[in-house]
Amino acid sequence: MACNLGYRSKYVVQAARSVVCGHIDLEKLQLLPYEEARQELLKLYGVGEKVADCICLFALHKLEAFPIDTHIRQALNRHYPQGFPKTYHKIQGVLQQYIFYNELMKPTDISAPEAWAKTESTLAKK
Repeated sequence: MACNLGYRSKYVVQAARSVVCGHIDLEKLQLLPYEEARQELLKLYGVGEKVADCICLFALHKLEAFPIDTHIRQALNRHYPQGFPKTYHKIQGVLQQYIFYNELMKPTDISAPEAWAKTESTLAKK
């Protein structure tokens, strides 16, 4: 049963077993509000806050999910030491992607606050 997932293999196998045994219903998970879906995911063996938020954002399309890893934490501390603005309620996940891209892929092109301002103005036009 080699998946080339290294230490993560046991978590993936256990999560799959939880689905097969009916301990977690993936279709119901999609219908739950973000916080409830996140709490259900946190019950899975090996799933922590970041992974639960990644699943909510990328698989369940819960845009309020905001996965925080080391890079995101550093960016937030640097750009928003007082905390992430409440202005972005319900679309934090979209902005998390801007932060990630800005911090890791193109660190000199545009600052995170500038990217967020552009996003906010674009969304306001829609």
